[in-house]
Amino acid sequence: MAIGTRALSLLLYDYHPGRVLVCLPVLGVALASGRQRILCAAIVAASLVAFLPHVAATSYAPFAFYQQHGGLHRLFDAAGLADLGVTLREHLRAFAVPNNTTSAVFSVRAGSWHPPLMLLLAVVGSLRRWRLALLLWVGFAATLVPAVLSGSDLPSSRRLLAAYPFMAIAAAGAIDLVRRDRARRWAAVAVAAAVAVQSVSTYFSERTWPADRHQHAEAQVTSLLRSLELPPPRPVLLSPDFGHHARPYAAAGLAVRRLTVDDWALARDGVVFGFGPFWAPLGPFFAQALGADRVESFGRAFRLDVPPERFRELERYGWRYDFSCGGSRLHGWLPTLYSEFLRFATSCAQGAPVEHRWRGRWVGPADRLKLRAWGAPTVAIERAGELRRVAAQGDTALQSFEFDVRRGDRLEVVLRDQAPQVTARIALFVARSDGAEILPAWRMVEADVTSSEDGDA
Repeated sequence: MAIGTRALSLLLYDYHPGRVLVCLPVLGVALASGRQRILCAAIVAASLVAFLPHVAATSYAPFAFYQQHGGLHRLFDAAGLADLGVTLREHLRAFAVPNNTTSAVFSVRAGSWHPPLMLLLAVVGSLRRWRLALLLWVGFAATLVPAVLSGSDLPSSRRLLAAYPFMAIAAAGAIDLVRRDRARRWAAVAVAAAVAVQSVSTYFSERTWPADRHQHAEAQVTSLLRSLELPPPRPVLLSPDFGHHARPYAAAGLAVRRLTVDDWALARDGVVFGFGPFWAPLGPFFAQALGADRVESFGRAFRLDVPPERFRELERYGWRYDFSCGGSRLHGWLPTLYSEFLRFATSCAQGAPVEHRWRGRWVGPADRLKLRAWGAPTVAIERAGELRRVAAQGDTALQSFEFDVRRGDRLEVVLRDQAPQVTARIALFVARSDGAEILPAWRMVEADVTSSEDGDA
């Protein structure tokens, strides 16, 4: 009982893929009898008591994430249920297809993949005895619930992590069907060797690591964080792709947090920025604007030290950023039109229309620009009193198109979406024949502060 209580308590202190496993001892109460039933109930009760300090200290809201960012709302309409069916199918395919999951921090594409032999043995072993079959299948199904409701476009091998032990136990059950001890041992060795060879060869193959794998470089992020002076003499702002890395610093009461649009104003008093690999194009931009000595590189990640006087000079240029969600409107400033999950420190009601609007005046020489964005952006170019609109052709998720600009052109970029998607992934580069992604140099764009409340680019 002590081992079970400790294990379940640790799972409750984990996040949702671990917490759902509380259903197993509850199922044990239903399946067991006599003393075992009492022990299963005691494990559940003791684990929940051990979880109470966390609930009291964090204002624990078990469904808040799925209400704001996930797919909980899809349970209540027919179209939503159909979408969940598709999502469930993709999550099941992730166990059989190596590249069917997302590639992100803490998650690799082949992480959830199981060799065909392993899947076959798991199915056979899970049907050996009805009580064991019920326990394995209920546990496996329960671990899928948080992953399916997370709202992700692709399955995450990290969110499916709690499902893997059930598959291993089921596969071991199939090997246990071999009656003779000696033959069973050799069967276990043969299966382990075959699965290991297939797993290792797949993990180190090109199909496992996509072209954007350099954006998820944990070593670079770790090196950057270790370079920070603690406690920091000035506030430290980390780009959104740092994710969980900022939490230990915030929990320790240090002035380290994730960057929002609102935080750019803090740089007027001097801050240290930490930008992850997703934000690599900003490194050369800031080196040109503030000096190479202000940028310390850690691979594609980099640290930026901004003294107050230099930022005030930088602030003369950039883009005006207007954000609206439902009836609320927010305004901000960006040094250049580049955003990877950057957001205002606000939230939106589920399903509310979201609009991002960036405005600037091109003050550099004539050039050709390339806009890249997730979604369907449009660009309005006002030149000598004439207005021209440019948009991408096609219906792909990642849009990209080019357009020409001249000195004095007023540019307005608009991207629309729907809550809970309140962040934008967009970038404006100088179009180059070699395909290199170079941001327009500092002093090429001045923030356009003219009102566009009634505009519709």
